Amino acid sequence: LVGAQDARRLAAATLGWGARLYCLPLWFEADVLTTPLRAGDTRLPVTQALLKEYREDGLVVVWRDAGVSEAGVILAITDTTLVVQQPLSRAYPAGARVMPGVLARLVGETPTTYLTDAVAVSSVRFEVEGHRDRAPAEIGPVWQGVAVLDARPDRTLEVTETASRRLSILDTHTGPISVDDTRLLPVIRRTYSWLLVGRAALARWKQWAAARAGRLQSLWLPSFADDLEVTQPVSPGDTALRVANTGSARYVGAHPLRAALRIELNNGQVFHRRVTGVTERDATTEAVSLDSALGLSAPPAEFRRVMWMSLARLDADTLEFHYDTDAVARLSATFVLISQ
Repeated sequence: LVGAQDARRLAAATLGWGARLYCLPLWFEADVLTTPLRAGDTRLPVTQALLKEYREDGLVVVWRDAGVSEAGVILAITDTTLVVQQPLSRAYPAGARVMPGVLARLVGETPTTYLTDAVAVSSVRFEVEGHRDRAPAEIGPVWQGVAVLDARPDRTLEVTETASRRLSILDTHTGPISVDDTRLLPVIRRTYSWLLVGRAALARWKQWAAARAGRLQSLWLPSFADDLEVTQPVSPGDTALRVANTGSARYVGAHPLRAALRIELNNGQVFHRRVTGVTERDATTEAVSLDSALGLSAPPAEFRRVMWMSLARLDADTLEFHYDTDAVARLSATFVLISQ
């Protein structure tokens, strides 16, 4: 949303520069100067630089307003200071901004709506030039060679799950209709949302996204739901949990999309176990067999949550981080469950 001289500058920049490379400031990672910078300075004060998009040989933008700004090449980075290659060409007062810059091109149309003869609104999309390397890192533990996503999602928002089957239907219009479930397993997609608060959380989840490599790398995905209710005490040698009857023995059994359990106790202990079978004990109780015992004694009240856990992949190669502020963002991700 720009007016007067800024609207004129925006029109000139988008018209004249066109499809060429822009230096795009990352506004959501800006620091506001608390002390002035002088012309000739080569050291720029910043905060949490190692958690932001600063790169050696990358760009930093110093910005006062739409008419006064400059970009420089970064030589060295610490968490609180950037050293730039060329001295600043002018002075900048307290209140000016320092932020990472990336090379980017305008993508698609650049619509502009003129609210008055001097006020304009424009929403444009940039595509960053080149690859942005980021060290991959998992969020949760690694179990049986695969990472577990153990960060509980934002349950103030709904969790959406869809299940579909791939059916082959043959109708000759002369007799019975033949229906064949060609895959035998449903295609289950589940969408979760997370609220990311603080630079450390943002950096951590971006590293997690890099570890996924789009849809390439699988993970263990708990349901994050209260799936099973333990009804009988557990002894150290027990290899089965007695739970309230959910109909799983009758309708599901040991299912490849319910391959494991995540078991959380009130004292903070967490266990991951493979499910080897589900049997019905009586009308109110089922036994879920595990590949190994928990090795402890615990009454039912000590079990905080028992949830199904499945192997999964991201359903798309793209993840979107929506910034509410410069250090708070929301992430929604859709996963598709897979069998091993």
